[in-house]
Amino acid sequence: MGFRIRKSIRVMPGVRLNLSKTGIGASFGSNYGRVSLHSSGRETFASRTGIPGITYMRSIKPHPEPAGAGQQGGAPPGGPARTQAPRAAPPAPPPLPEEFRRKKPGMFASAGEKALYEAVISQNRTMARTAGDEHPDARLAGYTLAGLWMMEDDPGQAITLLQWVMDSDGDPATDAFVQQYLSTSVELGLAEGVSVSLPICREAVGLSLAELMQDAGRIDNAIHLVEGMEPTGSTAVSLAELYVLEGEWQQVIALTDGLANGDDATALLLAYRGVAFRETGVPDAAVEAFKMALRAPSRSAQVRHLALIERARTLAAMGRKAGARKDVGKVLAEDSTNAAAQALNEELSA
Repeated sequence: MGFRIRKSIRVMPGVRLNLSKTGIGASFGSNYGRVSLHSSGRETFASRTGIPGITYMRSIKPHPEPAGAGQQGGAPPGGPARTQAPRAAPPAPPPLPEEFRRKKPGMFASAGEKALYEAVISQNRTMARTAGDEHPDARLAGYTLAGLWMMEDDPGQAITLLQWVMDSDGDPATDAFVQQYLSTSVELGLAEGVSVSLPICREAVGLSLAELMQDAGRIDNAIHLVEGMEPTGSTAVSLAELYVLEGEWQQVIALTDGLANGDDATALLLAYRGVAFRETGVPDAAVEAFKMALRAPSRSAQVRHLALIERARTLAAMGRKAGARKDVGKVLAEDSTNAAAQALNEELSA
């Protein structure tokens, strides 16, 4: 699903501390545009698109190359590897501003609240998990934060913790600790450059857990999980992509029936609908779905390029190579480095 997870803690007006899977950073700005500085040296700019929950993001300074617990109600039980050059030790995370540190648990706060507060202050995922293990009142928030933090470094443990959250009756969005201390959000990427921002809530946890299950090859489990979640635009995109991965084309068609192109998410779903019709041998319906996906030129370039490339593949299969080359040309005119468009262009030119 290509999700991107970032925890963003509001520490003072206009300033957030970003706790991501790959490091620590800070961001500065207003609701209309923000500049984010990452501990790795990467810098990005984000601005609102006018679509609720959707932001546009681009890199200002790229990431540098690398230098070289059991049952519900209690504590949970405890693809091919890629060779990478050794990474240099990451820089020390920026300190939390004093304004955040002054907001401490009171004298009569519970031990769980104090332990979880120290975990956030220390930016320590193990402490967050331990706080949940040892203090029932901190379990929901502790397991949620630790599970999201562990998604890259310890996906097995992350699955265990996030599964506990989903099996419980609680919603992290209503947790007292989250409401008292954290203004948090999780960004789930719909496509490169486009993301849906959700609060720390059951939907965000469920979609993150589905991503982990997908990475572990448990696509059936991921589908079952998302099918049981409240229907939203985000869960629809997640479910459609899972169906595409499994080749469940009729499910994709049923899920996207009656959609209108209202935003980037629905445009992406219409593109999936076109792929599903093509794969089930209904190319004319596929072309119509791609036409609907491309109806609004204001949609993100990534979504439009996906629809254009898939329509080009469909037209080529129908013997309409001139139309296919025209679609590929549109993509390359906007992004000459698009690998999928380059490969398809070579096929059409052969």
